Amino acid sequence: MDTQMLVKNLIEILQKLPPDLPVMLPAESGVEQPRSVYVAKVAKARHDWAGTPVGQFCLLDENTAEETTGNPFDAVIINSCLKVL
Repeated sequence: MDTQMLVKNLIEILQKLPPDLPVMLPAESGVEQPRSVYVAKVAKARHDWAGTPVGQFCLLDENTAEETTGNPFDAVIINSCLKVL
């Protein structure tokens, strides 16, 4: 993970911005408002999807173990979908 953003980096960036701006996230066909923020286990994807909306990391669950490589780690996910706990 060469250029991973840590929570402290995100906080530093957000503190410099006007506090009344909405938060938007890039999506496959535009931008979306975040609906959930959570911590999840992720790992690097076996395929290099750089430059696509697929991403270079996979959320780990029982279906993704064979699609990943490297050690899993926790990451903060800002998502445009609701996280069902």
